[in-house]
Amino acid sequence: WAPVFGAGPCTSNCRVSHISRRHCSNLTFDPDTVHNFLRLTADNMKVTNTSPWQHSYVDHPDRFEDWRQAMTSQSVYEGRHYAEAELSGDGAHVGVTYKSIERKGRESTGCITGNDFSWCVGRNSRGLSAWHAGVETPLEAQDVTRIGIYIDFRAGHVSFYHVSGSMRLLHKYNADFIEPLYLIAWLSKKENVVCLVNTK
Repeated sequence: WAPVFGAGPCTSNCRVSHISRRHCSNLTFDPDTVHNFLRLTADNMKVTNTSPWQHSYVDHPDRFEDWRQAMTSQSVYEGRHYAEAELSGDGAHVGVTYKSIERKGRESTGCITGNDFSWCVGRNSRGLSAWHAGVETPLEAQDVTRIGIYIDFRAGHVSFYHVSGSMRLLHKYNADFIEPLYLIAWLSKKENVVCLVNTK
């Protein structure tokens, strides 16, 4: 398998190791999904929580209205896919979800940590955790900023890696995917940043 997105300033190169480059994908955030408190920059590869400052995005049915999230334009479907993302700040999360995730309302199912069709990792004051269906799994990891995401769609696996000099598995979920998956970021606090890295 191979890498795909991440990066604080969006200038870093993806760190290819034991993953094949043919599984890399170039992903960008969809401007029509970005919450009004998130600033989209770096060719749509970087989102920053600018609370309390809002941005004058046009109204769109795909835009997240309550949860401060952004989703990619491109989906991953069938086969294997790999990506990387840089997280900055307690409250920054990244993962994958279905396009059918709720865009309006404060129900927990509209957040990537709170439904059974999203899988993510993120940081909070307690450290790094994996989340699925409202269940938090604390991870034994320190100083993690770059996350590798490996998806084997047919096998029903999504794995999260700590990417530094090497790659270390943080957590793996098994699932029966019934829709294409989209990368999604949730930035719950001011100045949180999630950035994707172009690897091709």
